[in-house]
Amino acid sequence: LRSRHFDGSLVPVVRHNEGMLLLLMATSADMSGSARILRPLEVWLDCRAGACAALALADDQAVSTVDRVLLADGAAVPESAPSGSLARSRLAIRPRPGDDASGIHDVEGGALVGASLACESPADQAAALALVGSVEWLHVDAGATFGFILAENLIAAARHAGTRVAMSVDDPAAVPGLAFALEVGVDALVCPAALAGRGPMLEALQIAKAQRAEAAEAVGSPAEAPAAEARAGPAPVTLSPAYVVAVREGGVADRVALDFTRLLRNDEGCLVGSSAKALAFVHGETVECGFVPPRPFRCNAGPVHSYVRMADGSVKYLSEVVAGDRVLVARLGGGPAGEATVGRCKVEPRPTVRVEFAVAPGGEATAQVFLQQAETVRLGALADAERLRAHTEGTAAAGGTHDEPASVSEPRGVSVTKLALGESSLVVQWSTSGTHVGREIKASVSER
Repeated sequence: LRSRHFDGSLVPVVRHNEGMLLLLMATSADMSGSARILRPLEVWLDCRAGACAALALADDQAVSTVDRVLLADGAAVPESAPSGSLARSRLAIRPRPGDDASGIHDVEGGALVGASLACESPADQAAALALVGSVEWLHVDAGATFGFILAENLIAAARHAGTRVAMSVDDPAAVPGLAFALEVGVDALVCPAALAGRGPMLEALQIAKAQRAEAAEAVGSPAEAPAAEARAGPAPVTLSPAYVVAVREGGVADRVALDFTRLLRNDEGCLVGSSAKALAFVHGETVECGFVPPRPFRCNAGPVHSYVRMADGSVKYLSEVVAGDRVLVARLGGGPAGEATVGRCKVEPRPTVRVEFAVAPGGEATAQVFLQQAETVRLGALADAERLRAHTEGTAAAGGTHDEPASVSEPRGVSVTKLALGESSLVVQWSTSGTHVGREIKASVSER
């Protein structure tokens, strides 16, 4: 088969039958298929307006909906308030001189339990994200700007950090969207006291709280979920086999070459792909091909739409990678993953191939990766990975370290231009988790 090159010339396009090639995939621990973690939803009553005279909880049913009462510093729940509200956990917002974020303190013991700030701009969101992981509770008031997007971004960022997110809400219609954002939802909804006792708002809060309680009970023990999530951290990367189903023409694309500020070893490469759930191991350009000199500081990572695994465990579109970013560098034979700092991104129009692969031989394609149609672009080979892994394990057993694998044959990988030539084994990363703004989340995400 032949197709038009981007300059108009004819170039060959390779195709083959299912199961001819084996692709090695980097696998996440999420292959266990563990369910997403949901916590019960808390409702906080915001009594900071006035002297809390707006506390309008009319009956015991309304009082039972509230978990905590939010007060201005020095204020107290008035004696005229329903007796049930006095038993609620009371939190005070105390401004911090020279800081946009106020502290949230427990009224009884005075302990600092979180931070509170208004978020009405991207800079405010950056300030809120910077607090994730350093506070137990993060309360944000987005006003009428971008509350839902902000909630999603904070939920995704806080998933592994041990921080719980509380969002202010003053519209009953916004309650379901915040309570189940990213299929997880914020941890608390903060409602003005003047609205909490009124029909539509009270009903929306009660329904959302009941639905979250049912959902949390269905997926596991909510009492253990926060600590387990905080301890888990990003899942370790493990290389696993995958099977090439087809290699097709990918058309001309804006290809990104990642040029790092350090040299890559022969067994090192990046994890890239069209889906964050399946990232292929792509070697650095460390091998002589006879046509151009090697570029051992470079990884030809594919088109701008592709994901690349970053050093912090997140993924990023190649179009968004810039100089100074730190990319995860995986090792074909296992051992600790490293990182490399991007010194330059070269974006150029280049012809590509689309490699489709599956988790089992003979199975349907479940993922794909687009790569430049060039001899210098090489996918990790399963045979190399197994040989290097055996060498690494033997070295470790002998008390050594994972040094340059000079005692084993040099890993050369498989060029994308030779994928149809016989049975070749390759390498990729499987995960069942979706992503939001590059961060792993437990939500239903389909990437085809």
